[in-house]
Amino acid sequence: MDRQILRRYETKKRSGEAFLEGGVFYNSYEEVSPVFLAGYNFSALNFPNGGQFRIGGFTGIGYYKELGKTLRENYGVPYYKGFIPLIGATISYRYKRNELRLTTVPGDNLDVILNLSFARSF
Repeated sequence: MDRQILRRYETKKRSGEAFLEGGVFYNSYEEVSPVFLAGYNFSALNFPNGGQFRIGGFTGIGYYKELGKTLRENYGVPYYKGFIPLIGATISYRYKRNELRLTTVPGDNLDVILNLSFARSF
């Protein structure tokens, strides 16, 4: 079960948004992983139906008790008592209150970690 909280803040640039986002995920390593992110995105393309293609980036912190140790040992990822830094990019299609989002964070060598999600604003 995944839970997520999102808060968007409009910026002076009409198409831009700064955001704060927090969530708790059950990851593929069978760990409960809370994350907290802050970022910025903007509308790169507006469609006649009101939809928007948006791009942006984020930084934050996540708690990965077991995976964090492995990442530190194998790849030198900073790790402190289960916490690791996160950085990534996101692209999305937003229509009214619905958003289909593809998020990526760097992986080992040329690999990347991808996350496809659907969000609905309330």
